[in-house]
Amino acid sequence: MMEDRYHSGNMNALPKENIPIRYQMRNPPLRCYGCGKQGVIKSRCPTCNLNASQRTDVATKHINAYTAQTRSPRLTLIDRTFCGIKGRVCVDTGSSHSIAGERMFQIFKDKGLLFQETTLAMSLADGQQTTGEALTTQVMVEIEGRSVLTKFIILPKAKGNRTLLGTDFLSSAALVLGVKNTCWYFWDNPTHKYQFGEELDTPSIVEKMSSNTCQLEKGKVKVLPLCVCVCPEGET
Repeated sequence: MMEDRYHSGNMNALPKENIPIRYQMRNPPLRCYGCGKQGVIKSRCPTCNLNASQRTDVATKHINAYTAQTRSPRLTLIDRTFCGIKGRVCVDTGSSHSIAGERMFQIFKDKGLLFQETTLAMSLADGQQTTGEALTTQVMVEIEGRSVLTKFIILPKAKGNRTLLGTDFLSSAALVLGVKNTCWYFWDNPTHKYQFGEELDTPSIVEKMSSNTCQLEKGKVKVLPLCVCVCPEGET
């Protein structure tokens, strides 16, 4: 009779304290899944892990760090002329606008160029946003016998930032970069290719990396942790 009263179909209708012990669910005891020893897990089992009984601390990891100098990836450097000064400058397809670095800004002032003041919303590389003063001017850039009127953005308070040519210049000059083949050419003359300029030495590149490189996108300047370098001979 007891078996009939407490068959499985009636278990949910009875309070737990009224259910016979043999019908109550119990958690399985802790045991090693390697040898079956109760009360331990396998990583602490003295049978499966001979060193488990001697361990008193958690596992730790360590690494050895070394520094080394390596050759940097080839930069998209092209020869050009700004305000009568020849040099080699980096073209950055990740920047929508051309940026004049600190030294180029000084050259612009020495040449008597006119600047227009503006205010730009800037987003720093760490995600912080700020609004800063900026200047704009237009300069004729000469490259392989062609002249391209290019608008430059200048951050007058930036120190040590470098000059770069953005995609606005690439579009105006109809210039195509063949990064894989380390060359560039004009869109209307694809058979005549020009090799990228030689890169700077690694120590120089490291020293000249700047977080003041800017990218203008939909009215905002984004500061990028890019390396914008200018090679010797009229460095800008």
